[in-house]
Amino acid sequence: MRYIITSLALALSTFTFGQATNTQAKSLFEEVKANLLSYSDQSLTFTNKIEFPTGNPDNPRQARENTGKVTIVGENYKLETSGQVVYLNGNRAYVVNEDDEEVDVRILEDSDMAFTPNGVLARFESGSSLAMAGKETIDGKTIQYIKVRPNGSEEIRDIVLGIDMTTKRVYSYTEYDTDDVIKTITITSYSVNSGINASEVTFNRDDYSGWRINEPRSRGRR
Repeated sequence: MRYIITSLALALSTFTFGQATNTQAKSLFEEVKANLLSYSDQSLTFTNKIEFPTGNPDNPRQARENTGKVTIVGENYKLETSGQVVYLNGNRAYVVNEDDEEVDVRILEDSDMAFTPNGVLARFESGSSLAMAGKETIDGKTIQYIKVRPNGSEEIRDIVLGIDMTTKRVYSYTEYDTDDVIKTITITSYSVNSGINASEVTFNRDDYSGWRINEPRSRGRR
């Protein structure tokens, strides 16, 4: 869940770029960012693939893949993936477990806040460099890749953003971690400004009447 939210938040965030930033890459990134931040709401479906080393020479790498949907209004998110629903509202995540009729409430702070929109900004405040990284045609779409190198990150070696050059929207996000894990989100459908009400991405306790709501210890309701 953290990785998915981080990826999507990253696509909506502002970087403080280092001196190694490529002017052409920065210009394209800024255009994409301006488009994204102008939308009142966004709804997208995606595939999420994680590839990791196994340590087995006969089968050196394995992969897991699932699909999901994210709805975004302002800074609030609703994530639906692998049978799980998560509301991200401010500094709280509400994880809905329908099978057990429970909701786990998690306060996001310190390292957890790294995958909220504001947290992503802080995570990369030390500066990131950009460079153009080639292009290809996928299903008739011209995809331009931008390599982002987050300076000072001990976990992430490189990030590659795929940009649909027709819509100037993010098409894919690939994260290359220092432990040789590769994580890729590919957006399969994308709609914007559909008039989505903020209530659709906001956790409402009244919708879960009779459920067990597990509040964080020593914290009151918000």
